[in-house]
Amino acid sequence: GTNASTERMRIDSSGVVSIKNEVAPTLRIENTDTSLAANQTIGDIDFYQNDPSGTGAGVVSKIRSLNSSSFQGEAALAFHTGTTGGLEEAMRIDVSGNLLIGRTDNFTGTHTVVVEGLGSSECMALNARSSDGAALTVYKDGATVGSIGARGGDVYLETGDTGIRMYDQSDAIIPVGSA
Repeated sequence: GTNASTERMRIDSSGVVSIKNEVAPTLRIENTDTSLAANQTIGDIDFYQNDPSGTGAGVVSKIRSLNSSSFQGEAALAFHTGTTGGLEEAMRIDVSGNLLIGRTDNFTGTHTVVVEGLGSSECMALNARSSDGAALTVYKDGATVGSIGARGGDVYLETGDTGIRMYDQSDAIIPVGSA
């Protein structure tokens, strides 16, 4: 066979990094520590700004890989966003695939999406931008078991053909049948 050199990586004059591979171009960040502890950082991808105004130049967001176990090769991904006080973890995907927003652990171990607000702030907003209908649908084993939504400017909670509607015009909670 031939031993011809082939360009695999290039950093151009504008700083763009190009990784070339026919099968699967890969950027590999390798931590060479052979005894990683739980919650130890494996590696970061930092997003850096050079604008000196405000709080100045520096890392303004990052994606961090965290070792989840001291012996099994399990890892989580944490997404940090910049604030005037520094970087704060905003979201994490844990080793089980759970999406954690505003917290770093799945407090019961049974949730797929966990959202936690701070203090008196709301922890989640649902905004249906179309006609009346469900903003949140609840499923059990793939079957719909209920929904929360808007109808005529009011909020409703339904399960199948039974529900309640918070009726603003008369400050009442009224039973409703099928939507």
